[in-house]
Amino acid sequence: VFDYREGRRVSWEEEREAGLAGEILGSIHAAADSFVSHHSRPRWDLEYMVDRPLEALRPYFEHRVADWAYLEDVASRLRGRVEKYAAAGLDWGICHGDYNAKNMHIDAAGGIGVFDFDWCGPGWRARDFQGVHKAGLHKPSVWSAFLEGYRVVRPFDDVNLEAVGYFPGLIHLWRLGYALDGVSEWGSFMLDDARLDVRLAALRQWDADQRGR
Repeated sequence: VFDYREGRRVSWEEEREAGLAGEILGSIHAAADSFVSHHSRPRWDLEYMVDRPLEALRPYFEHRVADWAYLEDVASRLRGRVEKYAAAGLDWGICHGDYNAKNMHIDAAGGIGVFDFDWCGPGWRARDFQGVHKAGLHKPSVWSAFLEGYRVVRPFDDVNLEAVGYFPGLIHLWRLGYALDGVSEWGSFMLDDARLDVRLAALRQWDADQRGR
């Protein structure tokens, strides 16, 4: 599942390829419904994506009071949304974790292979839709083709559909704290103010776009 696959990167500009990618994701989720592993993998829940990053980041924002207040606010709003959808039946199970075009190659025969399962683990399935959803905001036909392909294999109801748009925000927040996991290997340069500014700007941009829809 980590090996390189021959072919080229899947294009989110092509409805046919988006439809195939949707069908494959549906197959992955369907197969994972009965999959049992004894290996420990992170649970992509609110504790992992919100609570732990915030706690780890707190010391790095002691001198950035306004930014810290914003992080707490956006985290609270994201938590409220996801808890609402989870209570309504948001689909939970094994996810790929990074289901983006860069992690899928299509070969000369038109077959698509998926790789890079580094972030695979239990979580809300809507998280696996965020890559194509972003592309679909600019080309709705791609998003429709992906959903149609997925639904050939398994259902994806309105609750999950509404939740998809909030997972990029959760991932932006998680990424802010992700670099802390590698401080012992990479050093703390990944958490200097300049790099934090870049990641925080991405979160703010997502938030502004989401509010504007």
